[in-house]
Amino acid sequence: MSEFDIFLEEEKLLLASALYKTGVWISYAEDLEGEEDDIREMRALGACLRAVAKKYDGPGLVDDIARFTLSQKDVWDEWADDVYDPRDEIGKALALMKNKAPKDDLKKYKAALYEVAVTVAQAHGEFIQYDEEEPEEGSAFGALLGKITATFLGKGAEDADHPMNVSSVESQNISQLKTLMREYE
Repeated sequence: MSEFDIFLEEEKLLLASALYKTGVWISYAEDLEGEEDDIREMRALGACLRAVAKKYDGPGLVDDIARFTLSQKDVWDEWADDVYDPRDEIGKALALMKNKAPKDDLKKYKAALYEVAVTVAQAHGEFIQYDEEEPEEGSAFGALLGKITATFLGKGAEDADHPMNVSSVESQNISQLKTLMREYE
């Protein structure tokens, strides 16, 4: 039995869709470069979800949520169509985690939400290859994955401030996400 089994099916879908919609929300925040930028951001989102699921391949709630999110790929377009402002849904997912999951898993889920947002916001950088199944050590995406790992393992995040190289609209959405997450300490 997985830790994820404490949730009902609709709760699992909420946790998964909130994680996915966080990335889409950041992607849709700005559309200056058109479809090419959107494609790059969606690749970044998928790669980040794969990285979270793969890095913690074993017992663990957040990696189970990421794997479940990946397993729902057939409904991602439907989820993306309903993303104008997913903060209410993200808040419900955070409340669910706070009420049903250990505090450490809530912290890891919040870290996953934040890292998905940052990864998508920084996807405009052509130097990162987001279709890597297993990022090479020393690569830019490998470094980002290391940061996610440190946060998940409780070693502390160095991301108290906004990430570099993101648009003002993306930065504003990331700030709103961080404010929302603080409500669920």
